[in-house]
Parts: sequence; structure tokens; C-alpha cells
Amino acid sequence: MIIKIQYFADRMGLTIHTIHVYEKDGLLDNRHVRRENNNYLNYSEGAVEWL
Repeated sequence: MIIKIQYFADRMGLTIHTIHVYEKDGLLDNRHVRRENNNYLNYSEGAVEWL
């Protein structure tokens, strides 16, 4: 299942900004995050379990 950032943030009880900080710090890598051609980010269900 692919999850958009707002749904992911809501589900985790975090802000979108916090999610971006986690990505920048390497907590979420390409196993958990995919960038679409339109530059949108998609998160895997594994990202929810990871955090």
C-alpha cells in the first residue's frame, strides 16, 4: 500500500515538517519513501511500522 505524506503524518501523529526532517536525517530512506515523477512523495506501509 502506498501512502501520501498527509495521511502518513496524520496516521503517525506527526507534522509534515517532522516527516521531512526524518527523511533528511536518514530515518526514512528509499526502502520507505518513493518520489513520483511529479515530485510527490509516497510512503510504504513499512514506513509506518519502522517509525
